[in-house]
Amino acid sequence: MRSIIIAAALLAATMAVSPSAAQNKKVDNALTYFNSGEYTKCRDMLIKYLPKVKDRPTKGQVAFYLGECSRHLSDSRNAMKYYRQAVQAKYSNPLATLYLADALKMRGSYEDASAQYSAYHDLAPQDPRGEQGVQDCENALKWMQKPTRHIVFPARWLNDKEADFASCFGTDTTTIYFTSARESATGNDKNANSGSYYTDIYVSEKDKKGKWSIPVPIQGAVNTPFDEGSPFVTPDGNTMFYTSCKNLKNQQLGCRIYMTNLEDNLWSNPEEVVLFADSTVSLGHPSLSPDGKTLYFSSDAPGGQGGR
Repeated sequence: MRSIIIAAALLAATMAVSPSAAQNKKVDNALTYFNSGEYTKCRDMLIKYLPKVKDRPTKGQVAFYLGECSRHLSDSRNAMKYYRQAVQAKYSNPLATLYLADALKMRGSYEDASAQYSAYHDLAPQDPRGEQGVQDCENALKWMQKPTRHIVFPARWLNDKEADFASCFGTDTTTIYFTSARESATGNDKNANSGSYYTDIYVSEKDKKGKWSIPVPIQGAVNTPFDEGSPFVTPDGNTMFYTSCKNLKNQQLGCRIYMTNLEDNLWSNPEEVVLFADSTVSLGHPSLSPDGKTLYFSSDAPGGQGGR
C-alpha cells in the first residue's frame, strides 16, 4: 500500500512538472534560432506558441522575444505590440520597457514613448538611455510645432512591395542607386535573418522628360546570391563603395566593405576594403568625404556605443 501511495505521488509530481518543462523546451528551441540570427523562424515558432502559454513569467518571456524578433526585422508595429505584452506580463528584463519606448518613438507616439522612457529610467537609473529618450521625445514634440517647408513623400516610381533603402545619386541627380530585396534580385533564396530575399544594388535613370526608368540590378560582378547594398558612388561616377554580407550554411560571416570600378559600363570584380586586423569585426554603410580622403562607415568594432 505504501509503495502504491509513493508511486501515485511521484506520478502527480511528474504531471505537475511536465507542462513547465515542455514549455521551457519549446522556448529554448525557438531561441536557438534567435541566437543564430534566424529571427523569422524564431518569430513563427513563438507566435504559434504564445496563445498556449498559461503562466505569466513564460508569457512575458515569449512576448519579449517576439518583440526582439520584430525589432531585428525592422517591424516596429509588432515590436510595439509584443514589448507591451511583455511589460504587461511584468517580464523581469527592464529592456522590455526600453524597447517598447523605442518602438513607440519609431511609430511617432512621442508622448507614450516618453512615459515608457521615464519608466525605464526608474527601473535602470544608471542607464542614460532613459533620460535621453525622454529628451528626444520632448524635442520631437517641439519640432512638430514648427515644421519646416520640406515635404517628404515616397518615390513610388522606384519602390517595390519589398524593402528598398540606402540610396545614393551617381554623378548627378539623374542617376540613383539603391538597395532592394525585390524578387528580381540575384538568387532565389531568402535571408534566414530577415525572411526577405537577399538584397542587390539597383539603378534607375531619369530621362530628359523627368521620367525615371524601371530599376534594374547594376551590371557587372557586384551582386551575388547574398546581401549587397548601401552603395556610395564617387562624384566622377567611376568608383563605388558598398556593403556585402555573406552567409555560409546558415552561418553569418558578418559584413564587409568593398570597392569596385566602372569599366565599359560594367562594375569590376570588387576588392575588400580592409580596415581592421580582427576579421570578426563587421562593418558597412560606407560614405566618402568630398575630397575623397576620409571614409565614414558603421561598425561593431570596439570603442563604439552599440556593441555587438
